[in-house]
Amino acid sequence: MVAPSSISFGEAWQYFQEALSGSFAPAEARALGKIIFEQVFHLSPAQRILQHLDLLPEGSFLLLQQIADKLKKNLPVQYITGIADFCGLKFQVDRRVLIPRPETEELVEWVIGEVNKRRLEHNSLNIVDVCTGSGCIAVSLAYHLKGSRVAACDISVDALTLATENARANSVVVDFFECNVLRKNIPNADVDIVVCNPPYVTQAEKMQMQSKVLDYEPHVALFVPKNDPMIFYSAVAGQSFRILKPQGMLFFEINEMFPNETSKIIQTYSFDNVEIKEDFNGKPRFVFAQKPM
Repeated sequence: MVAPSSISFGEAWQYFQEALSGSFAPAEARALGKIIFEQVFHLSPAQRILQHLDLLPEGSFLLLQQIADKLKKNLPVQYITGIADFCGLKFQVDRRVLIPRPETEELVEWVIGEVNKRRLEHNSLNIVDVCTGSGCIAVSLAYHLKGSRVAACDISVDALTLATENARANSVVVDFFECNVLRKNIPNADVDIVVCNPPYVTQAEKMQMQSKVLDYEPHVALFVPKNDPMIFYSAVAGQSFRILKPQGMLFFEINEMFPNETSKIIQTYSFDNVEIKEDFNGKPRFVFAQKPM
């Protein structure tokens, strides 16, 4: 290995790929390298190739070694860079919040698609995001449905602090507020859309989860209390029926193991037009429902 004080970007890339080779498949190692070189060294893939003979800044090789060690210990790359991409925006993330998932992007896209299909005026929309976490859903909807009024709640004050920073960084206004929906009423009224991606993983599923999720992401945002997979869906559906306008829409991200059970719970609150939607992996991942006239 070339001395760290004189290592080039090309040599650093080769080192990084070799360092990850025992823990990651080649394609995943390349994908992680792309993220690290873009986020840490601000080099696109094309720039990395063009500047492969340029030397790393002082101290950067040590940083690269530390990052490789963290990745091999299963620390998610988003927690290393502090950034997650979601719906074309960038979100700050750390261990206070879950890392936004691609499936949840599909949920946001479905909400936007329904708004556009129904030709709803953005500046008249009143939207509430329940269990907001990093704010990725609320901020993305505020950004892409410009003019809408968006509020979002979470049980975690720490998560709300980070979500507020994400709204500011993406130049949108979201009204964030603390609320434990299992114990407190959502104070909003005359709402057009409720969106919710609640905790839905059961204790029985924990053994099947990757260590990078179990060891680092907040369990309060992952697991349902008392091993009751319907507890949040029941609470949020009931509250949503109260605060939604007639014909208001409810969108859930759900546990793929319980699509029919989730639909039945929602129907018990007199919602109409209940629809289950699959994600890009063909798994039942979302539910839509509408408050009747």
